[in-house]
Amino acid sequence: MTIKNNKKFKVVVLCIVVATTFWFFNAMNYRYTTNVRFPLKYNVRSNQLTLTSTVPKRIGINVYGTGWDILKASLGIGYEAYYFNLDTEEEIDIKSSTLMPFISKELAKLKINFIHEKNWKIRTDSILTKKINLIGTIDVQQENSLSLYPPIIEPDSIYVTGPRLYLDSLDQKMVLKVNQIKKSGTQNLDLEIKNQLNPNLKSSIEIVKIKFTIDNKLEVYDLLYDEDSTSRQIIKYTKPASYSNLNTEQLNTSITEQVSPQFYTIISTQLDTSYKSKDE
Repeated sequence: MTIKNNKKFKVVVLCIVVATTFWFFNAMNYRYTTNVRFPLKYNVRSNQLTLTSTVPKRIGINVYGTGWDILKASLGIGYEAYYFNLDTEEEIDIKSSTLMPFISKELAKLKINFIHEKNWKIRTDSILTKKINLIGTIDVQQENSLSLYPPIIEPDSIYVTGPRLYLDSLDQKMVLKVNQIKKSGTQNLDLEIKNQLNPNLKSSIEIVKIKFTIDNKLEVYDLLYDEDSTSRQIIKYTKPASYSNLNTEQLNTSITEQVSPQFYTIISTQLDTSYKSKDE
């Protein structure tokens, strides 16, 4: 009984396959209107040039023809792609209508109704190299801390290579910012250059080292006498914990204008009314 059922099942499957095959071959002889994708190739014929515009790799074409011819066109059988040969740095406006004669010839058995993409731009740029100087900045997160000395970057410059379109917009100096520093002391970090660049540009090196020192910031009160010692001021300023106090004897009452050492910041100056000079 099982053998008979298996034979019947095989007969049914065979009938379905034969009927489907007959239907498919018959349907492929009819004519249809549909869309196919026609390939485009961009041949940059110089190592010193590169394509910088976004261009279509295939364009949509509305066609009319038999199922067989449409199937071959969809599979890329029996025709060549359209080639754009690019030899110089330029920008070209492409109108799809100019491709119609070539496409009609390649898809000769199909009627071309229209091309979906109307126009686009092709831009090629020279590949150049530019020297970029590196500058480091430190963003200290602790309120009572500060960064000492300019950060040391090794190497202090890089060479960037890429299309003129992106290289021209790149400044001669690149600022590398270190964020969220939370501990004191001398530190060394590795920074990735590629994160700072346009993806179309390539650096001569991928990682640079940056060295910096973080110190605690202290508030200091001191006294400042004028030149003839007839008065004095109470000054309040901040300084790094590892730095000595300001030498107020070398300063006069215009301290807010004269304090130039880096990291010494005057907060306030106030006349000491309780002070009495020797002459009084």
